Amino acid sequence: MLSETLLETKQDDLLNRQEFVDKMITVSEILSRNKKNVCYALNGSWGVGKSFVLDMFESQISQFQTSETTMGKYLVFHYNCWKYDYYEEPLVAIVSTILDTIDKNVRLFSSEKRATIKSVLKKIGEALLTKASSYIEEKTGINPSEMISTVKSINDSTQTEVDKQHEYEPYFDFKKILDELRSTIDSLAEDQTLIFVVDELDRCLPEYTIKVLERLHHIFDEITNVQVILSIDKTQLQHTIRQIYGSETRAEKYLAKFIDFEIKLTPGSFNDNFQIQFSEYLKCFTYHYRATKPDDTNEFLTKIREGIDIRSSIAIFEKSNLLHTLLCPPGAANDYSIMCIEVFLTLLKFYDIDIKKAKENFGIQNLFEAAQTFRYSEQTLPGLMILRGKYRKAEENGFRYLTKENARTYIRTDDIWGLLLGCYRIILGYTNDYWEGSDYSASQVMGFVRSFWQLLKFIN
Repeated sequence: MLSETLLETKQDDLLNRQEFVDKMITVSEILSRNKKNVCYALNGSWGVGKSFVLDMFESQISQFQTSETTMGKYLVFHYNCWKYDYYEEPLVAIVSTILDTIDKNVRLFSSEKRATIKSVLKKIGEALLTKASSYIEEKTGINPSEMISTVKSINDSTQTEVDKQHEYEPYFDFKKILDELRSTIDSLAEDQTLIFVVDELDRCLPEYTIKVLERLHHIFDEITNVQVILSIDKTQLQHTIRQIYGSETRAEKYLAKFIDFEIKLTPGSFNDNFQIQFSEYLKCFTYHYRATKPDDTNEFLTKIREGIDIRSSIAIFEKSNLLHTLLCPPGAANDYSIMCIEVFLTLLKFYDIDIKKAKENFGIQNLFEAAQTFRYSEQTLPGLMILRGKYRKAEENGFRYLTKENARTYIRTDDIWGLLLGCYRIILGYTNDYWEGSDYSASQVMGFVRSFWQLLKFIN
């Protein structure tokens, strides 16, 4: 199971995201200095670590102080829209997010202003919950009447006075709700820059995703000193838009109504924290064989992860560690080549290699092509292409990892690259390969590969 702490704690910043977060903070500082209203996207594919980056950003920018007062410079709201997508109306969760944040930051407001804002928000929330009641009960089986009662029962010392200044109808129409909410947001933004972070948008149902975008636009558009940050997978979001409005819809133009600009978050590369994070796994290995060179091992562990998102990379290493623990005696120090084999095979299984198809299409020139190797992968993995490039280059220079004489295939396994090629052919079902030029124990390695692969297929 994927470790939550690997993704949620700053000390496990495996991809050097601090530099990226610093740039986001710089953007917010510039926008705040000019009291800009802006909505921008943090764009990255699923699993690239957007939530991790946003957690770092929110934690750090919340510590900024103004030079004039002791108040925080920024008031940061975190809205996980997927968590609340059972509400038909996103405004319910948005108002709840704002209320929760105000309650957690009581020191940031005068008692009078806090009371006024909370009173308005609670009245809006009460009206919205009343409207949403039947829908919530239909979808979840939960009667929200107790929730509504709780909202109604909340009292502030200034509630009565505030009520005298505002006229409330039992049921707000949406225009009045939006007007009241925008007025409240505008009041909050007088003293601090508001940052409204919207996470998990790409996990919501298509219709709800569109509704969230539209509501955010209606609420925050043109209010000064407000920054809305959307965490999105742009490709997936464009697909959602076409799914709702038709395949001919210009999704890019549609998004431009809501998003002023985007910041791209790439998969990144593991940093030195990788050695710390997986120290328990790494300490199971040492250098026994002359053929296993530290430079080759480090290169493999770095390059093989190219183009793979952080979640998948962590999952691959955790699965490798699990299987190693099951197969190897406690305290046994294996050669680092074994670790490379484990990670390589786990990666192939993770991306669902099609053994039959891969064997039919086996060849150095087309090795690891997605369409000829994996069942569902649409894009060939860059790390595997780097590995293939080593075999191609060896062929071009006259030194061949793989040769055939008569009816027998010879694999030159005097480094880990040749060893991995030999292991790959084992799982494809080649049984008559001869490993030459190596101080690896061919029979032991082959037996380990077969055992590891069988366990991989058994444990999902």
